[in-house]
Amino acid sequence: MNKLKNIFTFAKKELTQDAFILWLVENYQSDSEDVSLVSKAFLRFIIDERLDKNVEIKEVKTYAQKNDIDILIECKVNDKSHVVIIEDKVNSQTNK
Repeated sequence: MNKLKNIFTFAKKELTQDAFILWLVENYQSDSEDVSLVSKAFLRFIIDERLDKNVEIKEVKTYAQKNDIDILIECKVNDKSHVVIIEDKVNSQTNK
């Protein structure tokens, strides 16, 4: 297990929902069992994996403001790769 990561490594100047989401997702292997459980439940929810299934989260990478995307999450769950994009702006849309 990994040491609980500090939220201030994600939010340099102020706490934001982006920082919290990044902090939560990055702590899926935390020594803090409560944080790890919530992190894994959140990941399972956003990739639409049922909570009653045997779900193994193998790898997680997060990015903030990559290519103008607020939050980009890449994860490998049960040998399947997932990409999650989170935009938290009013009236966000994709560029075509």
